[in-house]
Amino acid sequence: RSIVKYNGDAQTVEIPSEIDGHPVTEVGAEAFRYRKLNAVSFPDSITTIGKQAFEYCEIPDTLLLPENVAISEDAFSYAKLPVVVTIPAGTTIEKSAFSYCENMERVVVEPGAIIKSRAFGYCGDLDYVVCAEDSHVETNAFEYCRKMKQAILCGDVETEEDAFNNRGKLEVTAAEAGEYDLLKQSALDGSLGEQTDSSPDEPKERPLE
Repeated sequence: RSIVKYNGDAQTVEIPSEIDGHPVTEVGAEAFRYRKLNAVSFPDSITTIGKQAFEYCEIPDTLLLPENVAISEDAFSYAKLPVVVTIPAGTTIEKSAFSYCENMERVVVEPGAIIKSRAFGYCGDLDYVVCAEDSHVETNAFEYCRKMKQAILCGDVETEEDAFNNRGKLEVTAAEAGEYDLLKQSALDGSLGEQTDSSPDEPKERPLE
């Protein structure tokens, strides 16, 4: 089953795991486009979020994505999203899926996620990205995120050339894989980036790739 079009009035939306006894596996193209919502959550049954499914939406409070989902091109482009967005384990973010998003300041990328080219391009409010071990970030995935201050790569993160090509002042830093949970929590509670230069726990800077 696929969610073809949302016609409800509720601003807090929980995508159902089944309809008429059949599992819901997809949010279809443009299903929520231009809707003003507060929060959206997805069941584990969802495997695909279609093209432009939430394009131009307002979802400022909560966005809970499922693991191992494919997020299609422009699925959330031009949307107003929560301050922190977590990309769950095994998720594939297609080209421009989160491009031009507003309000989003921190992105947490969990293990095994794949961030494709320009997936987060031109996100003008984005400050920090934390990537877990075994995640993959393609060329220009965070292109022209001009406010971005730091990308922290925990353990073995595969990044292609110019993955964080923001044309601004940006530090790409390395951290141990075991530091990910603490850095994730710092991103969630807003304390990420508050470390001083003298802090012994601050990840070490490494050259841009």
